[in-house]
Amino acid sequence: YFMNEKILGFDLEWAMNSTKTDDVKRYVSLIQLASSSRIALFHIALFSEKSDFATPTFKKIMEDSGITKVGVVIKGDATRLQNALGVKSKGLLELSHLYKLVLYSASKQYKNINRRPVQMATQAEKFLRLPLFKGSDVRSSDWTKPLTLNQIICRCLLHPRLLTIAVT
Repeated sequence: YFMNEKILGFDLEWAMNSTKTDDVKRYVSLIQLASSSRIALFHIALFSEKSDFATPTFKKIMEDSGITKVGVVIKGDATRLQNALGVKSKGLLELSHLYKLVLYSASKQYKNINRRPVQMATQAEKFLRLPLFKGSDVRSSDWTKPLTLNQIICRCLLHPRLLTIAVT
């Protein structure tokens, strides 16, 4: 479903306080890919113990520099993915940087363009004029357990809209 896309949203969720020495299912509990038309949630935490956590197709997508993967603090997610599954992500674009380029270039406020991340909620409110529901119950969720409706809503509502903006 994502092989022919030029741009994809990419995000990870994991168990709080997990480290790279933890079980893969705690360290990378949920992988999200999104295009402007669809979203896939790969709930790694619920895969069987003998599962191939990184399928050849997923690995090919993530390692293809011709497919741009966008997200907030995306390099951190890519590092976590490499540590856990050996996937070397390429074609990464930090949405925080794009946000600042769009916001500050026209007014020539170049000093405001820096590497500090901007929360997805802030970006959504600014460009989409939509709130991003990510209450504390979702932020501090246990992503190793079956997803709640709030978790699914948080993961699925916003990303296709932001990708549409990023592409245009």
